[in-house]
Amino acid sequence: MLLLFMINLNTKCETCGKEFHRKPSQINRAKHIYCSKECINYSLVAEGINLRENNGNWRGGEIVTNRGYKKILVGSHPRADRDGYVLEHILVMEKSIGRLLTKKEVVHHIDHNKLNNNIKNLMLFGSHPEHIKYERNR
Repeated sequence: MLLLFMINLNTKCETCGKEFHRKPSQINRAKHIYCSKECINYSLVAEGINLRENNGNWRGGEIVTNRGYKKILVGSHPRADRDGYVLEHILVMEKSIGRLLTKKEVVHHIDHNKLNNNIKNLMLFGSHPEHIKYERNR
């Protein structure tokens, strides 16, 4: 007896043309057939659909971390996280001094308000020990 639910059919990705296997039920339900998330995203961008702006969680490229710091979406930056976000106080300090910060440098919020990223509220320390020393002597 042939079991239909165990059969995989050859199909082609609509974006890249790569052949891959899908179950018949997956093919019948899908409006479009893609081999990967990358191909889905490529297809949507080609159609002019902005994935970020259409996502209900999109906040305009700004987020606040669970530690209370504001992050800005910049894409490529040495300190960007895997999603392309960088802490705003780092970007403000780098703009002020006209260069990227080194890995050792630390930006301090003078009023301890992590969301107040005005340059007048930020101090730059050459290292973490310097920052700790400053905090202890206050």
